[in-house]
Amino acid sequence: MEEKKCADTGMQDALGAAMTEICVRRPGDFDVIWQRENEWFEDTIHKAPSLEFRDTTFQTTANRWMTLVSSILNHFNSKNLDSVENSRSSVSTFINSLAQIFTKIVDTEIQTEGNWVEGMSFINLFFWTKPFVDCFQKPKEMDSARKSLKLLLSPDQVKRFLHSQALGPFIGIIIRFNTIYGKDNNSAWDILLAEAIPQHGPIGVRNPESLFRQLASGLNGARREDFKAPPRGVSWHLVDEMSKALELQEAGSLKGMDMEDLWVELIPLRGITTKLEMELTLGILISDETALALVQTLGLDYDPLIPLIGKIIAREETFAELLVSAPYVGRKSKDSKEWNIPAFLLKLYQTQSDPYFLVLCF
Repeated sequence: MEEKKCADTGMQDALGAAMTEICVRRPGDFDVIWQRENEWFEDTIHKAPSLEFRDTTFQTTANRWMTLVSSILNHFNSKNLDSVENSRSSVSTFINSLAQIFTKIVDTEIQTEGNWVEGMSFINLFFWTKPFVDCFQKPKEMDSARKSLKLLLSPDQVKRFLHSQALGPFIGIIIRFNTIYGKDNNSAWDILLAEAIPQHGPIGVRNPESLFRQLASGLNGARREDFKAPPRGVSWHLVDEMSKALELQEAGSLKGMDMEDLWVELIPLRGITTKLEMELTLGILISDETALALVQTLGLDYDPLIPLIGKIIAREETFAELLVSAPYVGRKSKDSKEWNIPAFLLKLYQTQSDPYFLVLCF
């Protein structure tokens, strides 16, 4: 499977190089060839939402098309074709065709109200394809595509798509938008956070398909610098639901699920307050206070406490400093002594033999 994927990618790159040469030498022929390619792909897009669930026709065609587009754009850039008089018109027509395809897919996705998962996945693929992202941001020919993206990420559409079948790839689009355009230009992120961690109603920490769980998974490896700081204070609604899920797991009511893994995944997504010339709070999903509450609420009598903290610190070392310097955040641990730092350090010293782990916390 991996060899075939590489072979396909090589073929598309060769086609991209050939198309670029045609654009240089015979731009009229390039226009005709690409027009036919696009008409065929547009016909595939038109039929795709009505295909059966397991039909991979659109996905296969879309991936091939995107690989070819990426290759052509790379070769265009290497030859600076947009500045070559003979090819300038064909380059403009080509970019305009990309905008038309993008707009058509977005319009279709909006019409299907998020039920066309493959379409949303393809939109997500656009923004993980660097040559297309570079092309998307500047040319005038992309104006219609940028307007379509603005519509896709409008408040009403965001709320609709966050509760649709296309939830997973749509989260990817919002995350990628943050990375490309900056945290201050993405109101969709604010809506996403509010919907994923509501103040009232279920969050769904036990459901791997919930908005909260898919967001936490999608943020794996994300940079704090690309996101607004999460709201300060403890999200007790989240802490309580996480704690309840762990209780059910300990009681044997949750089969095939390890809630401790969610702790390890979630806490590294906390905000961080740094002190350089000024205090700067960075963050992704939860506040420092919520991260502390998640650990402190477990209680000092929770037997796997130290191994769990060890896993968390292995993912995010700076949490150790916060854990041993921050105060107790405001509730007594269930059936346990109130959290306090000296007692935690004593438990750490008594149970942890790894010197590296001890140094981190001292």
